[in-house]
Amino acid sequence: PKAVEQPFELTFANVPYTIKGKIDLVDIQDRIIDHKTTKRAPTPEQVAQDLQLTAYSLAHQTTQGRPESGLRLDVAVRTKTPKILHLETTRQPQDHTRFLKLLGYVAKGIQSGLFYPNPNFPPH
Repeated sequence: PKAVEQPFELTFANVPYTIKGKIDLVDIQDRIIDHKTTKRAPTPEQVAQDLQLTAYSLAHQTTQGRPESGLRLDVAVRTKTPKILHLETTRQPQDHTRFLKLLGYVAKGIQSGLFYPNPNFPPH
């Protein structure tokens, strides 16, 4: 791999927040791979709209100056017979635009007091 648990930090002109994270894996082809464990396999629609993968794609493009070659979600599914799925997807510029718009809406909600933090989800 090119990188394992690659840290990133994104700041934005339209919101006063920073997104920090770690990309699980970037392989030698510049593909971003995220690892998950779930009880149910995600649908293709869920993978295509996954905001975490979109954030990773945006972070890679911002920090590396070029888009990734692809995205893959490696999922360990905890079923009666466990299985590993390798789910490929991509992100286009319109996906990054959607993410940034959503970020703006969430920031406005937080600033206006319409966002209620989940007390069962402490920040890192």
